[in-house]
Amino acid sequence: MLVFQLYKLFGYVPQPEFSRAEKCPKGDGIWDILGYYDPIHRIVGVCEVEVKKHSKELMKALKNKGFEVDEVRSYLTLRELTRLHEHIHALIHLGDFKGFIAPNNEWYIGLRPEINEPLTVFTMWLILQRVNDEILSKAFEVMDQRHPKPYQDWIKLWKLARNKDVKAAEYVVGILKIAREKDWSSLDELINELNTRWVEIEAITIAFIISLPPPLKT
Repeated sequence: MLVFQLYKLFGYVPQPEFSRAEKCPKGDGIWDILGYYDPIHRIVGVCEVEVKKHSKELMKALKNKGFEVDEVRSYLTLRELTRLHEHIHALIHLGDFKGFIAPNNEWYIGLRPEINEPLTVFTMWLILQRVNDEILSKAFEVMDQRHPKPYQDWIKLWKLARNKDVKAAEYVVGILKIAREKDWSSLDELINELNTRWVEIEAITIAFIISLPPPLKT
């Protein structure tokens, strides 16, 4: 469901995805403990044992917040959020946004985690705002609290977006077009550049939106 939003919005073609019952590569943040994206082989992995383990903790947290969820709903919710996170990594790496901006493999391979992870989690947040599902959003909030830096630094991008009154997920296109230009020394350096060139980001975003065909009627 959520990964389809990446296709619908950005033309992202999902990379091969695998479920792993055995031990997975360990990341530093919760999403990269639950899954992983391998940019060399260009595959997404979901760590089923870890998802199941953490979904039980998520279920308790959601129930404490007044949500009626069982183990199955909690597991499926967490799995879907994990898939979204890892496919966003692939989008940032490979996405050409329907031919609008060129991928940059060398840039992504050298991308610092302290920039990669905030860009990924910020894009997750934008997608969840679009989907507007209360349980998914609350589950994201609960799991996000378990992050160390640099994952938590996505809030810096959120603050920039809030100050610019950003509501559309399509702004990712303008942000990534600028992000792909160079090897940034820090997230703060990138954010300063984004802030300085926000008029350009808006122009890129508008141009991307009006270049798209009208949505299919349902």
